[in-house]
Amino acid sequence: MEIMNNPTVLILTPFKDASKNLERYFGLLNNLTYPKKLISLGFLESDSQDTTYNDVKERLTHLREIFNDVNLWKKDFGFQIPHGQPR
Repeated sequence: MEIMNNPTVLILTPFKDASKNLERYFGLLNNLTYPKKLISLGFLESDSQDTTYNDVKERLTHLREIFNDVNLWKKDFGFQIPHGQPR
């Protein structure tokens, strides 16, 4: 696929308590057939009670070697899903 003829793409992903799903998520990103140097990634982690933020942060160096640009932001809003309510 010729990179010069394709537009850039930005994938923005919010995360909350997602540590158990990150392996699959990043595996799916890796399987994209679009040229990865044309893809930028933005991650917003918020209000997690697990290790999601640190797990994503640990992957940044590797992701930056593969994708065009990669950024991670943390902003807690204090929101918690009420107990017993489906996500």
